[in-house]
Amino acid sequence: MNADYHVRLVNGIHNSTVYSGRVEIMINGEWGTVCDNGWDTTDASVVCRQLGYPVVLATYSSAHFGRGSGAIWFGDLQCSGEEESLDDCSHIGIGRHNCGHYEDAGVACSSGKNLNYCCIINRTIYLVLVLLYYYKIQFL
Repeated sequence: MNADYHVRLVNGIHNSTVYSGRVEIMINGEWGTVCDNGWDTTDASVVCRQLGYPVVLATYSSAHFGRGSGAIWFGDLQCSGEEESLDDCSHIGIGRHNCGHYEDAGVACSSGKNLNYCCIINRTIYLVLVLLYYYKIQFL
């Protein structure tokens, strides 16, 4: 992994239970995005784990969290899920892609805390419950 390599999620939610947003990677001091071509739960699990959130709730494509700007660092990712960072996944080369920012990838990660307060049959139901809980607190 590159010594100047960082990951963050932008334009989503960030609290102790959920972290969501557009995936952005800093390489050599420049933030860029990840193309959604081939973006799946396995790729997202690498990002969530890097951020300290072990559970992937959902993956997003088509700039769901808004379009990024600057570089698009990764396209056509193919992670096994065991990698320490996206840079360790198979890809067509850093900065190589066939995407525009309208294809920026996103993810919703969970810490796994409070998963016992409802039966998780469908991750979408859980995400809705967490979002409702989060925004209720924000508006009090």
